[in-house]
Amino acid sequence: MSEIQKSGGSLPMVPTDPSMAGVSAALGTLREALNAGVEISRTRELGRTQRAAILAQKEVQITQICENIKKDMANDRLKHEERMDLIQIIRETVVPNATVLNP
Repeated sequence: MSEIQKSGGSLPMVPTDPSMAGVSAALGTLREALNAGVEISRTRELGRTQRAAILAQKEVQITQICENIKKDMANDRLKHEERMDLIQIIRETVVPNATVLNP
């Protein structure tokens, strides 16, 4: 173990001595497995974040739709009340004067 070389990142130094080739290969395989694990975790977390963002966006859309429905219902209720008031005014005007309109 006369030569030691720093390998790609967070793992400890990897020996380059030919007698340690098996250990070096095993450490390389371990490094690849750890990197794959990190990438899998990163991808999984990204997926969770994206799903949460999509769900939040849908919740906002649902809230907006509910608010629009409430506004439309209030407008419909107001229109109905105005029509009923108009019918009442017509009834109050026409019914007492029915004999005048139809001699």
